[in-house]
Amino acid sequence: NLTEMADYANAQGIALRPHFKTHKTAAVARMQRDLGAGGITCAKLGEAEALADAGVYDDFFIAHEIVGPLKTARLVKLMERARVRVNVDTFEAARGLNEAVAAAGKTLDVVLELNTGQDRAGVKPREEALELAERIRAELPSLRVVGVMTHEGHAGATPAKEALTERAIAAGEDVVATAELLREHNFDISVVS
Repeated sequence: NLTEMADYANAQGIALRPHFKTHKTAAVARMQRDLGAGGITCAKLGEAEALADAGVYDDFFIAHEIVGPLKTARLVKLMERARVRVNVDTFEAARGLNEAVAAAGKTLDVVLELNTGQDRAGVKPREEALELAERIRAELPSLRVVGVMTHEGHAGATPAKEALTERAIAAGEDVVATAELLREHNFDISVVS
């Protein structure tokens, strides 16, 4: 499975960043890295800290928002030894991140989470995402918006293949359109996930 996914990503020119929650095993994460994964996605800050401690990865995307002074302090500490990007979907959470990294003299790359139908988290694609990105750029100088992402966890609940395909295509179109809109407004968007 690991080789098949790595080969597919390479053939399509896709930067592979697997999600650690699929296996939660450092040995499997190491195999993914050895097959070309440039970094790894972690649901929680603690997962990234453990993988950094084990020397498996030094490039992380944290998929859930990091909120509160205890977690932002841990994030800043992790940034001392690894490249870290985090998910944001609200200005309030972004403000807390900005305060923590600014106090440490650092800049943090953030990826906007888009709500493409799961309605669990995320900002609406296109205009609402642009508004959040522009507010972050204008008011939070220690954060840099570098991408957009979505999580289609709800799509698998659709039993019919046609409906699943339709949802996946619609979500993909929303993500790509939002990335293009941000680029049109001079954001350097390198992550589209």
